[in-house]
Amino acid sequence: MDRAIIDLLENRDLGASALLAKFTDILPQLSEKMLFTALAELKQAFPLMAVWSFTETYFQQHKPDRETIDLFYAQIKREKDQVIQGALDQLKPYKTFLTLSHSSLVESFLLAKSQQRPIRVICSRSLPANEGIHLSENLERVGVQTECVEDWLLVEKLASADAILIGADWVTDTFIINKWGSLQIIEMAQTFGKPVYVLAESFKHISGLDPPLDVFYQDWSEGHVNRFIQVFEIIPRSSQITLI
Repeated sequence: MDRAIIDLLENRDLGASALLAKFTDILPQLSEKMLFTALAELKQAFPLMAVWSFTETYFQQHKPDRETIDLFYAQIKREKDQVIQGALDQLKPYKTFLTLSHSSLVESFLLAKSQQRPIRVICSRSLPANEGIHLSENLERVGVQTECVEDWLLVEKLASADAILIGADWVTDTFIINKWGSLQIIEMAQTFGKPVYVLAESFKHISGLDPPLDVFYQDWSEGHVNRFIQVFEIIPRSSQITLI
């Protein structure tokens, strides 16, 4: 299998949108057979990321060639831009945002927002992959005031946030799937009266999902230490959560 595909399969710190972006970079190099083989592998490796089902369905309906690949690129960019613009419109009053994990869509919004006015971002380290640290470093690199705290301290920072902002790996009519820890933050945010926003492109909205419990866990064993831990969780949709 192509080395770039193997790198994607082994990646543990990128979110769904970021992985899809990397996949689109290598898409023109893949034969039709390799494309569907790679998508089958990616669906198996990341069963809770709706982007792979979306991509597979798209190319089942549109034979992969230069034109359909360009249209695929255009759709992804259009939906990303729509979400970011929608968030800029709806989150105008807010200055301090609290988030966890590392959603590339959330990062893109925060960067766009910081071009309009100074903002402050509070994020968690996000064990076990430490992707929150990567988000913090990316934002700080362009001058965004950022505070990255240990996961267990994030709840204590809710009082100083104007809004809670997270991404999503999969969205259905009744629930959202995202990084473990999201549900606790959302429930506590509601206790504090803080608004909660979830950013997700429409191609992550796929109904009919009934995932087995074991796919919410990942093997993070090291040496002789066995660590099979929960990485994702289900967040019930409610009127207190605004999906953009």
